[in-house]
Amino acid sequence: MGNATFKTIDNTLYVGNLPFSATDEELRAIFVNSGRKVADAKVISNYKTGRSRGFGFVRMDTNEEADAALELDGTELNGRKISVGKGKHKTLRRR
Repeated sequence: MGNATFKTIDNTLYVGNLPFSATDEELRAIFVNSGRKVADAKVISNYKTGRSRGFGFVRMDTNEEADAALELDGTELNGRKISVGKGKHKTLRRR
Protein backbone atom coordinates (compact mmCIF):
# COMPACT_ATOMS: atom_id res chain seq x y z
CA MET A 1 0.00 0.00 0.00
CA GLY A 2 1.37 3.43 -0.92
CA ASN A 3 1.47 6.79 0.75
CA ALA A 4 -1.12 9.35 -0.22
CA THR A 5 -0.10 12.70 -1.65
CA PHE A 6 -2.36 15.62 -2.34
CA LYS A 7 -2.45 18.10 -5.21
CA THR A 8 -4.62 21.23 -5.12
CA ILE A 9 -7.50 21.27 -7.60
CA ASP A 10 -7.74 24.62 -9.40
CA ASN A 11 -10.98 26.57 -8.84
CA THR A 12 -12.39 23.88 -6.52
CA LEU A 13 -13.18 24.36 -2.84
CA TYR A 14 -13.82 21.71 -0.23
CA VAL A 15 -16.69 22.61 2.10
CA GLY A 16 -16.92 20.63 5.32
CA ASN A 17 -19.12 20.46 8.42
CA LEU A 18 -22.29 20.75 6.33
CA PRO A 19 -25.59 19.84 7.99
CA PHE A 20 -26.80 16.43 6.81
CA SER A 21 -29.91 18.18 5.45
CA ALA A 22 -27.86 20.46 3.15
CA THR A 23 -28.69 20.41 -0.56
CA ASP A 24 -26.67 21.31 -3.66
CA GLU A 25 -28.81 24.43 -4.02
CA GLU A 26 -28.16 25.59 -0.44
CA LEU A 27 -24.44 25.04 -0.88
CA ARG A 28 -24.42 27.04 -4.11
CA ALA A 29 -26.48 29.83 -2.49
CA ILE A 30 -23.88 30.45 0.24
CA PHE A 31 -21.32 31.39 -2.41
CA VAL A 32 -23.65 33.13 -4.88
CA ASN A 33 -25.22 35.26 -2.12
CA SER A 34 -21.75 36.53 -1.21
CA GLY A 35 -21.28 37.77 -4.78
CA ARG A 36 -19.22 34.82 -6.05
CA LYS A 37 -19.51 33.21 -9.49
CA VAL A 38 -20.14 29.49 -9.00
CA ALA A 39 -19.67 27.01 -11.83
CA ASP A 40 -20.94 23.97 -9.87
CA ALA A 41 -21.80 22.90 -6.32
CA LYS A 42 -22.25 19.33 -5.11
CA VAL A 43 -23.03 17.88 -1.67
CA ILE A 44 -21.51 14.40 -1.45
CA SER A 45 -23.92 11.68 -0.38
CA ASN A 46 -23.69 8.05 0.64
CA TYR A 47 -24.31 5.94 -2.46
CA LYS A 48 -26.37 3.36 -0.52
CA THR A 49 -28.56 5.62 1.62
CA GLY A 50 -28.51 8.86 -0.36
CA ARG A 51 -27.86 10.73 2.91
CA SER A 52 -25.38 13.60 2.89
CA ARG A 53 -21.91 12.75 4.15
CA GLY A 54 -21.52 16.27 5.61
CA PHE A 55 -19.21 17.73 2.98
CA GLY A 56 -19.23 18.94 -0.59
CA PHE A 57 -17.30 20.70 -3.32
CA VAL A 58 -17.85 24.04 -5.01
CA ARG A 59 -16.17 24.80 -8.33
CA MET A 60 -15.69 28.50 -8.94
CA ASP A 61 -15.36 30.21 -12.34
CA THR A 62 -11.74 31.28 -11.75
CA ASN A 63 -8.83 30.70 -9.37
CA GLU A 64 -9.27 34.28 -8.17
CA GLU A 65 -12.92 33.61 -7.30
CA ALA A 66 -11.89 30.46 -5.44
CA ASP A 67 -9.20 32.32 -3.47
CA ALA A 68 -11.62 35.11 -2.57
CA ALA A 69 -14.31 32.64 -1.49
CA LEU A 70 -12.01 31.21 1.20
CA GLU A 71 -13.22 34.11 3.36
CA LEU A 72 -16.52 32.22 3.74
CA ASP A 73 -14.81 29.81 6.14
CA GLY A 74 -16.87 29.89 9.35
CA THR A 75 -20.11 30.97 7.64
CA GLU A 76 -23.22 29.44 9.22
CA LEU A 77 -25.58 27.10 7.38
CA ASN A 78 -28.56 25.84 9.36
CA GLY A 79 -26.78 26.50 12.66
CA ARG A 80 -23.43 24.91 11.72
CA LYS A 81 -20.22 26.76 10.95
CA ILE A 82 -18.92 25.40 7.67
CA SER A 83 -15.25 25.02 6.83
CA VAL A 84 -14.04 26.17 3.43
CA GLY A 85 -10.65 25.24 2.01
CA LYS A 86 -8.91 24.51 -1.27
CA GLY A 87 -9.99 21.21 -2.79
CA LYS A 88 -7.31 18.55 -3.03
CA HIS A 89 -6.97 15.63 -5.37
CA LYS A 90 -5.63 12.51 -3.70
CA THR A 91 -3.09 10.43 -5.56
CA LEU A 92 -1.38 7.30 -4.35
CA ARG A 93 2.35 6.75 -4.52
CA ARG A 94 3.82 3.29 -4.48
CA ARG A 95 6.54 2.55 -1.97
